[in-house]
Amino acid sequence: MTHIKPFNALIYNQEKIRDLSKVVCPPYDVISEKERDKLYHTDDFNLVRILLPKEEHKDGKLIDKYSNAKLKFLNWQKEKIFVCDKNRAIYFYLQRFPFKGENRTRLGFIGLMRLKASGKSSIYPHEHTYQEHKDDRFALLKTVKANLSPIFTLFSDEKRQVNLIFNNYVSKEKPLVDIVDSDRIVHQVWRLDDVKLVRRLIDYMKNKNIFIADGHHRYEVACEYRDSLLRPKRKGTNLGNAGFNYIMTYFVDMNSQGLTVLPIHRLVKALPLDWKEKLEEFFNIEKALDSQELFLLMKKAASGEHVFGMYLPGHYYFLRLKNERLIDKAIEGDSYHYNRLDVALLKKLVFEKLLKISASDVTYIKEEIEAIEAVNNGKFKAVFFLSPTKLEQIKTIALNNEKMPQKSTFFYPKLLSGLLIHKF
Repeated sequence: MTHIKPFNALIYNQEKIRDLSKVVCPPYDVISEKERDKLYHTDDFNLVRILLPKEEHKDGKLIDKYSNAKLKFLNWQKEKIFVCDKNRAIYFYLQRFPFKGENRTRLGFIGLMRLKASGKSSIYPHEHTYQEHKDDRFALLKTVKANLSPIFTLFSDEKRQVNLIFNNYVSKEKPLVDIVDSDRIVHQVWRLDDVKLVRRLIDYMKNKNIFIADGHHRYEVACEYRDSLLRPKRKGTNLGNAGFNYIMTYFVDMNSQGLTVLPIHRLVKALPLDWKEKLEEFFNIEKALDSQELFLLMKKAASGEHVFGMYLPGHYYFLRLKNERLIDKAIEGDSYHYNRLDVALLKKLVFEKLLKISASDVTYIKEEIEAIEAVNNGKFKAVFFLSPTKLEQIKTIALNNEKMPQKSTFFYPKLLSGLLIHKF
């Protein structure tokens, strides 16, 4: 069963922060060192100072980055930079964004979701995580005791309840937040604190399967942190409803037209001289005139075939798997559905079996132009382009209790951090 509930969000005080666009930031995992420095200089109260803290010297002492985050978080509350929202609420979050020449809209809502307990759960992750990232997020969570940004989840809204409640009730009110970010994406947040409507959403979500789209590290860390507090529980104490049993979560209909999934491509530092001969055992290889033709070929074939794009300095190649039956002969282990993921096929067949490319020689990148430039300037030997992972594949893999390779999906646009905070 999925248990959600409203909460009193900690929000930026708009009487003191006149321009919210200068204090919010992307999720921690997509912020580069360069962008972090830029955000630090954008505003003294930008959330990145807590989300991705730095160590600082103060009064002749060195304060480690996590203690520094805690100090800022507490001080900003004392200074009323952060204030507690007036009522417990569910928050509707709408994003309008341009994408490849068209305008799209994605609507979801944010509430607290109870973390899975032992045994069967209705919450399904789909990607593997990195321990070093989890260690970092655990240290921050333990120090600030708050969810600074929501995780991103999918569910099936067959009865269109989110849109119905939004259109009939929520959208008629003035948004709590209404900003435009540097990528021309509109972010609007509304508060829903009507008890009957909140209860309607809570009851509606009870029997839903929840698929984690983004935030796997934060979700696992939240579970570990909860377990660390419950293990030494003192006799007579009841911590079952404490805030750390929940995580701030964004819920969106997986059938929404505005749900946009992008691929994450692979740059490689090493490539054998006979790469073409090795790949031709399994793939038909065609040359493309340029990137535009390559991506058009990939788009046309992606719905029913296993294809990849490849770029070496000055040369574009379109790779098409000769026969799907070759997969079962070439790849052992994992399920039928897992082995038919393009990201798994690239990793297990192309990189590991054919080209002998080690994981340490692979770098992930979202932007095609940047990937091509990285190859042209000699930093990498080649880039392999993927098609987006299909939502039905994500659902199938998750329900099968399997995990995709890291960096299999990029849900666009990202949710902003700092619009709402869950403090416990």
